[in-house]
Amino acid sequence: MRKTITILFILLSFSSISQEYESIIGSENYQYPNVLVITNRLADTNTNQVNPVYRNIVDSVGGIKVFKVEFKEGNFISYETSLESYFKTSPEELEDWLLFVHGDGKTFIRAAARGLDIQNYYKVNVIVFAWPSRLPEGGMTAHFNASIVNSGKSTAHLIQVYDSLKVFRENHPECFSSSNLSAMYHSLGNRVLKLAADSINEHFGDDYIFDNQILNAAAVNQEGHKDWVEKINVQKRIFNNSNVFDINLNGLRIISPLNYLLGERLFTPLSDSIMYFNFTETIGFRLPPGKSHTYFLGIADKFNGVKRYYSEIFHGLMPDTTDKSYLLKRKDGFGYNVLK
Repeated sequence: MRKTITILFILLSFSSISQEYESIIGSENYQYPNVLVITNRLADTNTNQVNPVYRNIVDSVGGIKVFKVEFKEGNFISYETSLESYFKTSPEELEDWLLFVHGDGKTFIRAAARGLDIQNYYKVNVIVFAWPSRLPEGGMTAHFNASIVNSGKSTAHLIQVYDSLKVFRENHPECFSSSNLSAMYHSLGNRVLKLAADSINEHFGDDYIFDNQILNAAAVNQEGHKDWVEKINVQKRIFNNSNVFDINLNGLRIISPLNYLLGERLFTPLSDSIMYFNFTETIGFRLPPGKSHTYFLGIADKFNGVKRYYSEIFHGLMPDTTDKSYLLKRKDGFGYNVLK
């Protein structure tokens, strides 16, 4: 047991160290080099337009700021903008929109880079909510604990993002006459959503904001998820994606007080509001650890079923659960397995 824990700790450390900016799909493949980034980070004193630096602190006074971030000649260049201005200049061929709330370990630039990866891989306009989730230095436990605190401080800003998208969608129906708007919360980004659930219910009720909401590799306790998820009713559909052998999530139970996680293992009671999809048979245990955790990018190239599934839900569609070539109903009744 002690040997297993030591190995997992080493793997998690390697995963954290290896997360310096690196495009999963290759930055040379950025056909669409601009991405919309909404952040609640506090600007550093030396923050400038080229490769901007934002502190790992929530800006509790200034609130959210909106930027167009361009990847150009190896640099990230940020321009202040608005939702309306960005929507008007977005590529016509990218019809659908995806709000991406990232997980732990992301600087402002890393968050923008991951958004560009998703946008170019799945050909969907990405809006990144970049919340403070990476200390400039310190051990893995201190780093994670800081992100736990910041996720709680970011809930009010997620509500602001929701409100901005709701108002824009209502005021500009022409932008969504043939387009969908969805949202994905990855890993610890699901904690921001969980802590905001009561406020979402209070502020928006059953208002229609999103087509799909996606809980991906959720780093929140599995127990009790039914209660908070069912308070969120601003979408047509809600999905949960999990992998029993997600090394990152398995390891979190070593360095944190978290129990079995929603993106890892499922136990009853489940929610009738959620469609559950499992990647254990297709993805399972893989190295480096990120491959078992961020399986919507990179490794998806190897599995047509995985790429098809994510492409459909990112574009606001309902997967064809009758097509057994890529989705198979689980015998335990816990949703569907996503096949190769």
